[in-house]
Amino acid sequence: MSIEQRLERWGRYMQTAADFGLGYPRRTVLHRCIVEGPAASAPTKKDSEPVPAEIEAVEAALNRVPPRDKRLAILIYAQKKDVPSLRRYYRVSREIMDDMIARMHNRVESEIYEPSSSPTA
Repeated sequence: MSIEQRLERWGRYMQTAADFGLGYPRRTVLHRCIVEGPAASAPTKKDSEPVPAEIEAVEAALNRVPPRDKRLAILIYAQKKDVPSLRRYYRVSREIMDDMIARMHNRVESEIYEPSSSPTA
């Protein structure tokens, strides 16, 4: 599986799992009542699902790359920003944007397969 496919899967998981810091439950009250019946109790710890291993590996790798690379991965794969709008945001040419994305891919891929012992700054 290519690094781009891994980041795409990570981004989709982050979109579905994100509560944006607001603390919303993963399941709504209506969903809980449909699944568990009208006597459904308050949410418990069993509602939280473990993070898949491949997602956890990508997240760990992103935590070890420089913050600018992690921010770029979040913008592209989790927030689904397109490359032209990112070029305007960073105020760079197409070639520089392509280099930034390639550098981020290379760093994340190297951290997945050969993790370093400490995060880079």
